[in-house]
Amino acid sequence: MSDFDEQEKKDQEYRKELIELKKVRQGQLPNVYAEERAEEEQKPKAPMTFKQKIANFWYHYRGTVIVVVVLLAIMGYLVGDLLFEEKYDLTVVVSTSYPMSTIQAPLETVLEEYATDYDGNGEVNVGVSVVNIRDPESGGSDTEMDIASKAKIIGMLTTGDPILFLVDDVSYEYMYNGDFFTDLSGYAKDGSEDSKNIKEKRFYIGDTTFEDDLMEEGGLIREEFPDDLTFVLRDFEGLNTDDSDVKKNYEYTESVVTNLVNGVHAGNSQ
Repeated sequence: MSDFDEQEKKDQEYRKELIELKKVRQGQLPNVYAEERAEEEQKPKAPMTFKQKIANFWYHYRGTVIVVVVLLAIMGYLVGDLLFEEKYDLTVVVSTSYPMSTIQAPLETVLEEYATDYDGNGEVNVGVSVVNIRDPESGGSDTEMDIASKAKIIGMLTTGDPILFLVDDVSYEYMYNGDFFTDLSGYAKDGSEDSKNIKEKRFYIGDTTFEDDLMEEGGLIREEFPDDLTFVLRDFEGLNTDDSDVKKNYEYTESVVTNLVNGVHAGNSQ
């Protein structure tokens, strides 16, 4: 059979199918396919197994299930974070050009000796966070991390949360050269050896009771420790001290600063 004859045969079959389809639509011929489908639907179906039901449900509702699971996970995280987030009596930010993350834990432990139980839960918890500020004299340009760190520090100063910082010369200069901090000389007590380390707004921790405690707790070598580390206290200007909670927290932090600059552990403070 030639290609022409084969094509002609296909065309004839196609035209025949079109004629039969037209007759079915006009009701002149029975719709065999519809009848077969109706018979199939009327046949009793075997009950679906549990696995088949799950597969059928997943096929039709998998999108909805995924969205619900994601939303539940987010809600669970937020609720857990709210309920189980550790609460601190005192929060201190270490902002220096030195890598200080290794002494974060010793700092928390030592600071607890100078703090008291602010929230009344029966224990003293101090949280220390470290934000490094790059020394501009080290060369190079600001990286995304540098920019983020500086923005974080400025945000803390602006909001006044937290209000106690441990800084070096580089960070102190960057933080508006101390414009946001208060003079610490008013917290010195007569006869206190450590209070001699107060230089206006900065309390230098070198050769103080606090440094002794930190060296011992962290197993640090005094000669290798920076000598420009100082505690600074955010002043109350710009803070909403009319808010009783803000005022109470500020007064509490002042009591911790008083202990620090006078070398007095909280258990021995009067």
